Amino acid sequence: MKRVAIVLAIVFLAPCVWAQNFTASQEYSYVIRNNNPTAKTSVIPVGSIRPDVDKLSAYEVMPIEGRPGLSAEAVIGIFDGTDVLLTGEKLGEREAPNTVGSSAGERFVRPKKIVNGLVVQQGAFSIAGIYFVRE
Repeated sequence: MKRVAIVLAIVFLAPCVWAQNFTASQEYSYVIRNNNPTAKTSVIPVGSIRPDVDKLSAYEVMPIEGRPGLSAEAVIGIFDGTDVLLTGEKLGEREAPNTVGSSAGERFVRPKKIVNGLVVQQGAFSIAGIYFVRE
């Protein structure tokens, strides 16, 4: 009888041990397209990516395809700030080659906390992708 009680305890308690501290997180994206021949600075609205709630998990930049004769500048800078003056903390920057299908970016092992908001500076004729998780 004692063995049956031990087996039943293991069967019913084991799932409780394994179920602790596992939370699923979904990654969201925010895309900014710059169709202009000059650099663009964008302040992402706090309704889209919320400070102190959302965390930056990755970013990337790529040149817009199909622009013959026009020079793309696939560069990106990500700042934790609230204005176009780029006075906040720099969270990262990258530059991609100006060839079709190329991209550059960074994925953080541990998502970065957003304190004030996100400001993105990107080059001419480029697409920026911002990826974040909600917690």
